[in-house]
Amino acid sequence: MTKNDLKKLSSIVNNHIQPFGLKTTENDFLLTTNTNLIHLDSNCYVFDQIFNDKAPNQKKSKQSFFHFKRFNYAYDFLDKEFITASALSNFSGLTDDIKEYEHFFEVTKIPYEQSYIDTQKDNLFITCFTVDNNTDKFWQEYADNHKGLCLEIEFQNVTSDPGLNSKYEFRDVCYDDCTTFSFYSKMQNEIHNSFQKYLLTQGIAKFGALYKRKTNYEWEKETRLLINWGLYSKDLSNSFMLINVNNKKILKIPFKNKLFNIQIKQITVGKNLSSSEKSKIKKFAAKKNYNLVWAY
Repeated sequence: MTKNDLKKLSSIVNNHIQPFGLKTTENDFLLTTNTNLIHLDSNCYVFDQIFNDKAPNQKKSKQSFFHFKRFNYAYDFLDKEFITASALSNFSGLTDDIKEYEHFFEVTKIPYEQSYIDTQKDNLFITCFTVDNNTDKFWQEYADNHKGLCLEIEFQNVTSDPGLNSKYEFRDVCYDDCTTFSFYSKMQNEIHNSFQKYLLTQGIAKFGALYKRKTNYEWEKETRLLINWGLYSKDLSNSFMLINVNNKKILKIPFKNKLFNIQIKQITVGKNLSSSEKSKIKKFAAKKNYNLVWAY
């Protein structure tokens, strides 16, 4: 590729990202002859800024987040002071999370090998929270039809190390209304028409796991804790533990670890809990000095 080619490439990209007030230069791209992909230089963060806007970072948020769970699981979390994150691959046949992940690559026109997607599914671990604790559907679908608990938490980022801070995400999910990434798709078409290559955006796999279609999922108002265990297991193994539960890959995360703390602010008890479970959680909350409220 000549210098003029790089200038043309930069111009194409800049035309499509102009609404975001961002620009690239010809030095931001790495063109190779042996691949159908154009790579961004590792020091170019323009698309990170765009995706950050679409999936806002909540690491420093002081608001409450809510996690609905079946009673036995929620009680175990509280008793042993941990939460779990599930590999994307665990959701195969259960939810559409894997389909949403693959759909993100389709709408952004990032070419991918299925083997790459399968690897990412095994290595990306998520825990789901919401800012909405007033929707009955959460109790029905995630808390065993009101027979579970809702944990209200405050999320506290505790690391000041930029390297460690970059090893996890706590972000709102991006809900696509079919226009969110139209700029990216059009940009990819123009790049491919000119160079017969597609642009591979740095960190694209991460944002694929923070994507859902608006029509189906916006009601969840979800914020996701996301950890790429495949990339960072060596750095995080002292804090987190990978376990296998019923052939599912689970990441066990202590409430207090070197990256963040999870503080329980309140526990809401599902209205259909058995009397023995109500008694059990009541005694536990009194012992641990947790604030307990009853759903009606």
